[in-house]
Amino acid sequence: MTDGATSSADVAAIAEAVQLSCRFTTVRDEQTGVHLERIGHFTRVIVDGLVDDEVIDLRTADLIHLLAPLHDIGKVGIPDAILLKPGPLGEAEWEVMKGHTVVGRRMVDQIVATIRLDDPELVTTMNNVVELHHETMDGRGYPHGLAEDEVPIEARVVAVADVFDALTTERAYKPAWTIPETMAELERLVENNRLDGRCVAVMQRSVDRLAEVGRSATDTAG
Repeated sequence: MTDGATSSADVAAIAEAVQLSCRFTTVRDEQTGVHLERIGHFTRVIVDGLVDDEVIDLRTADLIHLLAPLHDIGKVGIPDAILLKPGPLGEAEWEVMKGHTVVGRRMVDQIVATIRLDDPELVTTMNNVVELHHETMDGRGYPHGLAEDEVPIEARVVAVADVFDALTTERAYKPAWTIPETMAELERLVENNRLDGRCVAVMQRSVDRLAEVGRSATDTAG
């Protein structure tokens, strides 16, 4: 991250891009669109805790929160037969789905060029959120197999929020997990060096707020 002020024009332009992305995604796949909204709420909980813990500063927290809903923008490039499949994906289908991170990065590059963003920190944070949110601490994530300190904090935050939402949301092939069940799984993933322990620790002490923002996001979407 770099120092300096993010211009209000850049923030406004990206905020509009985030809203357009959420609306466009919802038209194609309502479930994914609602997921993007919930991720914004859950990310706010995590970054607020990281500010309290002096892991990141407020400006960085605000950028991560702003950009988190863009993380799955690349899914607009995934075929309907895969994106909208009601059950688990096969191996070949999963490889296609994993490509949404790279597709998303290309879309971010186009956004940056189109609206002529001139803030290096904002651009880097956006790139990392979209392309790297499936990297894991043990180096077994995708698309680049980054590990430990190679995974930027913004990608770690979104990864934890993403897993939390996936587990606590009902799918055609699974019921929604309870928050205690989900927290136990997040702890297991930290122990196995998959997720960032600092982000999960924030969530552990914020379960009441997580439950509330989850309900609010679902009610708003409905």
